[in-house]
Amino acid sequence: MNKNSEDRGMMKWAPFYSVLSEKEINDNIEDNNIVSVPELSEDQIMEMETNIIDAYNNKKEITLTIFKNNKLEEVKGIITKLDPMHKAIYLNKKMIQFNSIIEIDFL
Repeated sequence: MNKNSEDRGMMKWAPFYSVLSEKEINDNIEDNNIVSVPELSEDQIMEMETNIIDAYNNKKEITLTIFKNNKLEEVKGIITKLDPMHKAIYLNKKMIQFNSIIEIDFL
């Protein structure tokens, strides 16, 4: 057998082992979407409280940006209830903790 016709064994399959599986690729994409908890100033918190009360009293449709599971999510709707005891609001009957709200926008 000459050198060129030798069986390379498992070497010929090595490139396929370097390719990431679909699950690993999706995990990497998810890891890139993870953000740290944004910190809000007292002024920003007071402004959000004022805007939430205004939206509730005037039945305005809003978009909330909330921090949930290390990601930012947007939720749209009308505030149906304020729950000061649990520090939460109800947007379309879904309870949202006030401390998870990052931003409020009026539609």
